[in-house]
Amino acid sequence: MGGVHIQTRSGKLLAAGVLLLCGAVTAGILLSAGKSPEAVGGREKRTVLTVTFASGDEGWNQAVTLAGDAFSRQNPDIRLELRPSTRTPGGFYDDFLRKAAATDELGDIVELKNTRTAVEYQMFSPLPEELTDLMEDTWRAPDGTAYTLPLVRLEQGMIYNESVFDALELSPPKTWQEFEGLCAVLKERRYTPLVVGAGDYWHLMFWGRYFFNSCVTADHPSWQQDCTLGKVSWTDPEPKKMAERFSGLFGKGYVHGGYAATGDAETCEIIANGKAVMLYALCNQIPKIQSLNPDMELGWFFMPDENGQKYSFDDKSGGWAVTAECGADEKKYDAAVKFLELFYSREVYQEVCNIMNGLPVTKEGIRIEDSLLQDIKVQAEAGVLKPDEQIGDENTPEGFDSAMYRHLMELFEGKAAEEQVLEELQKEWESRNPDGAEP
Repeated sequence: MGGVHIQTRSGKLLAAGVLLLCGAVTAGILLSAGKSPEAVGGREKRTVLTVTFASGDEGWNQAVTLAGDAFSRQNPDIRLELRPSTRTPGGFYDDFLRKAAATDELGDIVELKNTRTAVEYQMFSPLPEELTDLMEDTWRAPDGTAYTLPLVRLEQGMIYNESVFDALELSPPKTWQEFEGLCAVLKERRYTPLVVGAGDYWHLMFWGRYFFNSCVTADHPSWQQDCTLGKVSWTDPEPKKMAERFSGLFGKGYVHGGYAATGDAETCEIIANGKAVMLYALCNQIPKIQSLNPDMELGWFFMPDENGQKYSFDDKSGGWAVTAECGADEKKYDAAVKFLELFYSREVYQEVCNIMNGLPVTKEGIRIEDSLLQDIKVQAEAGVLKPDEQIGDENTPEGFDSAMYRHLMELFEGKAAEEQVLEELQKEWESRNPDGAEP
């Protein structure tokens, strides 16, 4: 999911997105770290710092709370409020941010997915070098200004039951054709190859990224821009190939039943209980499966295309951002910098990476303690492609990503034909894109 335009009371727009790192938090509850906002020592009230974040992932919620508790212990003069996102119909963090911006409740530090468009509307404050210098890399605006700090690096790939692979003498596929053959063998041997959490549209995003990049943008990186210009269409052969392969997973019986009602959190339970063999997700799902079934041996591979090119994704343009309103308040801004410095400190950030089973983004050495994660890092560094172009980024019309998955679900469930769905996607693109080609 990428940039969305958010209308604020002042009429400004905020473009923000989601991090594929989300779990369960009680909806509507404001978590506060620290005591009530009384005067300190009978003098002035403490500075209040609000941190807004995506609460869809239990591990991420735990990591943010850990950092918040550490911050409050070290800074008793600052009242820290952790504001988790609440559930939206499609499960998209974008929708929560849109509502928060409309009611002027974004807070001071905000977790964003994509800030490329957002910076154009001056909704965020530039970050100081004392923070950006901590990072190995961070997204910067054309003028070189950094507005976000990446969180952790989460690779996207296939988690699989290694014991089943060993028993059937299967190996990770090197091409898309081999992957299809692997699924066919598993089904023939009475195993369910895949579990998909289609009850959350954003979970379909993992497969959507892969198919869009491997079928559409592999030979045409600027496809989205050209679609807006009317040079290409969703009814062209490349999107048709994407739809055929995507729907084929369901049509051939490779996906665990009840997928339309299966949430992202339930996918780990299905793998842990042996009801499916593979889950296409982020690497932070691995410890969740292991906690449910400590005896299960897991493996990992990156999904390949027909030519053997393997894919993941890059979300370095997202992360922690500081709102312009916070930046204009000296005390709040200083408090925000303190929080972010502590978040990325060796002691705290090591625990964040451990909880998330993620790779570090900081220059300072952080241990990778999980052996499978070490292997994932090695695989990722061996030619895995992370395309810049993604459905849901700043080149995608607002709201198109959720509409796309809604239409694709109709295809998967046999409620609409492929040709009809692709025509609807083209209509969605044109109706949501005011900057399209002239008729």
